[in-house]
Order: sequence, then structure tokens, then C-alpha cells
Amino acid sequence: MRPDQPRTPRLRRKKATACQRCRARKQRCDDQDQDGACRNCKSAKAECVPATHGPTDTYSVSYVEDLEQQVASFHARLPQQTSETAAQVHTGAGTLLAPNTQSNIYAEVQGFNDPINAFYLPPIHSRENTAFPFDFSYPDENLFSIAQEPTIQVNNTVEPGSYTIDASQSLAASGDAAMADVSVREGASFFQTYFETIHPRYPFLDVEECSTAYLKWKTGEMKTWNDKDWPMCLLKLIIANGAILQNAWLDHTARRQRQGFDVQEQSILSDDSLKPSRRIQFLLLHAFLALHGENTERIVHIIGVAMRFAILHGFHRLTNDGTHEADMKIKAWWSIYCLDKVVAITLRIPPYPPDEWIETPSYEAKPDPQFFMPWAADLPGFSDGTLYNFDLRYFAHMCRIRRLHSEILTTMRGLSPDIDTARLRELRVEIDRWTKSDEVFANGHPNREGHASPLGVVYVGHMTRFLLYSSVSLEVSSEIVDELLQACCDACATFRALQKRKHLPRHWFDMLFVFQIGVTMIYIVWRRAITVSKVVDRAIRECTAILSIFADRSQNADVYRDCMDLLASIVSRAAQPANIDAESRRELAVLVGQIEENRLASHIHSQLLDMCRDNTIDG
Repeated sequence: MRPDQPRTPRLRRKKATACQRCRARKQRCDDQDQDGACRNCKSAKAECVPATHGPTDTYSVSYVEDLEQQVASFHARLPQQTSETAAQVHTGAGTLLAPNTQSNIYAEVQGFNDPINAFYLPPIHSRENTAFPFDFSYPDENLFSIAQEPTIQVNNTVEPGSYTIDASQSLAASGDAAMADVSVREGASFFQTYFETIHPRYPFLDVEECSTAYLKWKTGEMKTWNDKDWPMCLLKLIIANGAILQNAWLDHTARRQRQGFDVQEQSILSDDSLKPSRRIQFLLLHAFLALHGENTERIVHIIGVAMRFAILHGFHRLTNDGTHEADMKIKAWWSIYCLDKVVAITLRIPPYPPDEWIETPSYEAKPDPQFFMPWAADLPGFSDGTLYNFDLRYFAHMCRIRRLHSEILTTMRGLSPDIDTARLRELRVEIDRWTKSDEVFANGHPNREGHASPLGVVYVGHMTRFLLYSSVSLEVSSEIVDELLQACCDACATFRALQKRKHLPRHWFDMLFVFQIGVTMIYIVWRRAITVSKVVDRAIRECTAILSIFADRSQNADVYRDCMDLLASIVSRAAQPANIDAESRRELAVLVGQIEENRLASHIHSQLLDMCRDNTIDG
């Protein structure tokens, strides 16, 4: 091959799935020997068993079996439908078969290829299709395990083939069919998971309203409820979120639900019979579903729609008159605000609306009344204690740091380099004051793990430091770059500790943020041509481990893990810290091209492109 002839970039081979032991322990599975045993299993002298997928690969076995039953049922009814159609043709004196009659005969088959249909599934290689390789094996310490057989079942009285819905129909039209697959114990477990995980952080739902909807569903009264559109929608979305948090939906139910939610989004927003507050609740529940997906633009779209819709209805100019309705609206507004800032700090999008537009008072935590949560009585081990009072001090605390995030995004863009340092010190003091606040977890906060925990607050503090120092040009001063590098190391170490303590929800934006932290670390090392210290090396390893866990059960996170692995290997094997060989640059360029499809913050994208260029420093 001639030197001037371009070479085809060598694509990295997709890494094997982690073994069962490493997956259960959330460990990185690598260094397999010729017998296929990984390093962790060899050190523990344990058998290394690969984690296998179902024989149907992308689609679960239960889904394929259900689909076969649907097709068999269709074939069984086809002769009868054909004879009826023939009779209609003969009575029509030789007239052609009406188009609408023909479409009705094949409605079930056409529905499989119709994107509007709730039973529609995109092709296996379509970007819409997200695999759900979930199983029903949970660690012993998982409070919400549903490994035992449910004692109560909801009978499925819906005929096969009745899952088809039209975009103009209400959610209630397919509600019974969707909910018939969920037992009472499963539904109770999903409700408990939602109110344990999401509600303390984003308390935009009325607990009493949710309790009423749950009881109506459990007792079967919802089938005869006249005004059941919103309660059924509320019920389905809570169960959908709880199920995804548990990684518990294995069959086609999740896909059918997701398609149903997608086609109903516009109809819910345009339904004038629903109050704006309920439509905002729907959008927020839908946004949390999207956060567990793998489409950055979809998440940005839903949260952006929710924010604009809330502003349209004046949620940014609320007054607290002491009523329950005003309190719920204030909670909903600040929930939207906090979610919007998650998107803004990850993608470096200018905050909207500007803070000077916001007149709604900050949420102040107060003693909440006790709520009756009927689903707790249907859970194993929850025979006692169905009354709960939610401690929302964490929510109020997070609202304050999200406002600080908005201030950082707004002010750091307009500061000149000569006053950056002074303003940075002021903002750093505010961050430290927020992180060290003890009042949020005073009097023994019940949740000591997960995001809503003292360690979770520390992680948000490190995130904010990373946001602050990465908003300044790397050319300003070496002191600021040192602070940025330290914030990267601290953030990776803390998030890895959170992963080890408890199974965290795999939010797509958590993965994006950690990936961007890792890129920044390596870019600083490469740009400054410095030797990798032990602290930075440990942080890079923790970052790759975090991304490996995300990629273990994700269809689209593999490329981020592979990119981080490549960057880490470049830093570790480079003869000179600033040098990247041509083959690695080409390989990196291919991965960056794949990552571009899901969007990144512009400055992170620029850093990756900079490392792809041939700007090697001669030693």
C-alpha cells in the first residue's frame, strides 16, 4: 500500500457480554484467557459462566411465543372471515370488494407494520428498537423483589388481537389490555419502587390521587368508572416507570406500552378536558420513561415540551396561597425546572427561561401529612406500616443547586478572562456551602443510599465543580485546570461508590455526563502532555468501569464505553503523553462519528475532534 493511500479505519470488535458472576457483582469483566474465564472468576476460583441472551436475541422468548399465539389465532379466524367476505361479494352482484372491508380483514397483520399501532415493533436494526435484556433474578437485598409467584392475579379477559389502538382514541381504550398482564403483587411492587425512588426527588404527583387509582384498579372498579381516562393513564405510567426501575419487564408489554404512550402524547396535550397540571404530570412521567431510553434528542424534546407548556400556563409565575392545588403546582414547576437543568448542564444548553422571568417562590420543605399507600399492604413483608410521610428536604435542597447550575451556565459565558478567577471563587464557596449543608439529612434521613442520600449530594457537588471549571477556557490558568482535573477524579470516584452501594437507575444522561467527565480528564492529560498520576489513572479506570456497567444492558452505550476504553489505552501506552498514533486517531474518528448521532456537549465534541487530528508534538 502506498504511503499516500488512505487506510480503512479498523473498527473495534464489540466486547463480549459480562459473565454472570461479574454482572451480579457489577464488576468489569475482562482479561478472558483461552478457556474463556475472566480475571475476577479466576482470582475467586469460581466457574466463569457467560451471561446468555434468549434464543431470539433482540426479542424475548415470551414476546415471540405471544406473537405466535396471535398469528395462530388470526389463522384460526381467517376461514370464517373469508367466507363472510365471499358472501358479501356475491350479494353485491359482482361488485369489487370495498377497500374498507379488505383493510378490516387484514387489520391485525397490517398493525404489525403500522408505526401508529400499539403492537408495532420497528425492525431489529432500527434505532427505535431498544432491547430489554432484563431478567427476574434480583439480589437478596433488593426490597422490591418479585421473584416469588404472585398470590393474586388479574384475569386477562381481552381477546387476542385487541391491543390495536388508534392515535385518536383515549388511553382508556387499551388500558385494560395493557394492565391485564400485571398482577396485583407486581403492580404494588412497581408503585412502591416509584414512590421510593422518584417521588422523593420529584414530588409532582398527588399521593392520594395515586392511591385512589391503585385501589380502583386492584378491585376492578376502574372497568366501570366513567371518568377513567386520566386515572388509567396515571396508573399505567406509574407502573411503567416502576417496572423499568426494577428492570422487570421482559416481554412485549414494555414495547406495546411505549408505542401507546408515543401515539397518545399529542392527544393528551390537546385534551382541554384535562387540567394543565394533569397534562404536565403526564409529560413528567413520560420524561422519566424517556430518561431510561437511549435517545438524547427524544429526552430533550419531551422535557422541552413540558417546560414550554408550563410557561404557557403561567407555572413560572405562581403564588403560594396556602392551598393544596397551589402547593402541587409549585412542586410540578420545580420538578420541571430541575429536570431541565439536568439536560442543560449535560449538553451545555442555555437555560430557559431566564431566572429573572421566574416569580414562582422556591419550594420550602415543611412537615407533610401522612399518606395512606395501599400498595404497601400487597407486598411481601409489608404487612405493617402503610402510612408514609415523605421527607422533601432533599427536593428543596436540589432546587437550590439547580438554580446555581442555571447561574453558572448564564454568567460564565459572559465573563472576561481577567475576572474569571474572582467569580469562580465566589461560586466555589456557594457550591461548598451547599454540599456541606447538614440540614437536609437531619434527624436521621431514611434513605442512606442512591441519589437521594448524603453520598448523592456529594456527587452533585462534584458535578457542579466540574460544570464550573469546565465553563472556563483551558488556556486561562493552570490552577483552574488543576481544579477541573480534581473535580473529574472526585466525580468518577463518587459515582462509582454510588453504583457499588445500590443498584442505581440507569439514566441515559448519567451515562452521558460521566462519559464527558472521562473525556475531559484524558483531554487535559493529552493537551498538557503530562504523565498520568495514580489518582488520575484510578479515576480513568473507575470511569471505564461505570461505562461498562451502563453498556452491559444497553444497546447504544457500547460506543461510549469503547471510546473511553480507546482513550484510556492511548494514554497508558503512549511513548509521549501528547502523542496519538495514526491508527488510534483513525479508530477514534470512527467512534466519534457514531457518538455524534446521539449528541454531546459542543466543547466535549471539540475535544474529541482535537484528539483525532494529526497534531503530534515532537519530543
